[in-house]
Amino acid sequence: MLSTADQGKLELYLEAFTHTIAVMQSEETLFRVAEECVHDLNDDGIMYAEVRFAPELFGEKGLTLDEIITAVLQGFESGMRDREIIVKGILCACDRATGAQKLLKQQSLSWIKGLSGSILPDLRLIFLQEFTGKHLI
Repeated sequence: MLSTADQGKLELYLEAFTHTIAVMQSEETLFRVAEECVHDLNDDGIMYAEVRFAPELFGEKGLTLDEIITAVLQGFESGMRDREIIVKGILCACDRATGAQKLLKQQSLSWIKGLSGSILPDLRLIFLQEFTGKHLI
């Protein structure tokens, strides 16, 4: 992974995560990874974190955005139980799936209404791309 990180291209850097993403294609693994993320942050003395993730990366085996987001949030909640840490999710779209940004934007707006601050959408790249007409990632 280090050799791709030093090349100055985001696409090459993200290729290093292909195998990691491949195993994160079920609700169980997403829950576990999110829960362990909170445990690791807590063990490092972190008291507040906002974890950015792109839900469309985890739907290769048919999970819906709703199932993906729910599994991650439940993992965060489980990880925070009995610990003095607050973890929130930031939804982002990396445009690796057709229509992902449009779908994520719609999904994000509906999630904002019902989650009382558990998750925040990162719509900056989506709106910048629409404004400039260029893919930013």
